[in-house]
Amino acid sequence: MPILGGTHPITANTVAAGTAAAATTPILANYGATKAHYTVPANGTLNVAVALSAAATLSVAHNASSGTPSYNALNAGASLNANAEYAFSVPVLAGDVIDFQVSSSVTINVFELFFVDRQ
Repeated sequence: MPILGGTHPITANTVAAGTAAAATTPILANYGATKAHYTVPANGTLNVAVALSAAATLSVAHNASSGTPSYNALNAGASLNANAEYAFSVPVLAGDVIDFQVSSSVTINVFELFFVDRQ
């Protein structure tokens, strides 16, 4: 069966389950499989699946490589519940340099990032 739009999600990055993440530290650059911020190849959407060991706010930056990245909270700024899995879709533009951070130290149970070039 064809995928709508003819595109397939591409795994952009993952973090191994059981990884300890420090508060306000870029997740992809420090703990991701590529140890780098994610640079968006085309306009599209990033879909992230995340589960944390403790309650924390998850934030995303579209300018992660700048000297002063601007992190914006997901989930309307509310903390994610411990040991609950969440999924977020983040619209992105070609060239955006993306990373995520948590508000407090946690163990990452799930962190998978997928890029879709159009929806």
